Amino acid sequence: PPSTRYWRPPGFGALKVNVNAAFSKDGNSIGVGMVIRDHLGSVRAALSTRLQGAYSVFLAECVAVREGLRFAIEHGLLL
Repeated sequence: PPSTRYWRPPGFGALKVNVNAAFSKDGNSIGVGMVIRDHLGSVRAALSTRLQGAYSVFLAECVAVREGLRFAIEHGLLL
């Protein structure tokens, strides 16, 4: 049976970054998305962007993490 996943908030005063990557049909680019939420579940920031290049699944997810953290740091969000 399929498992149900639940989002779990970070501790009080903390922020949580969730990221994901998706592939274009032609395999020549990826879409990267990220959401930063606070301990109440409120969205503090979000980002989606497209990056050119052919990536493995693992590398695409790594790029998504990098872009999410870069965005958070550039916008002064404490993680």
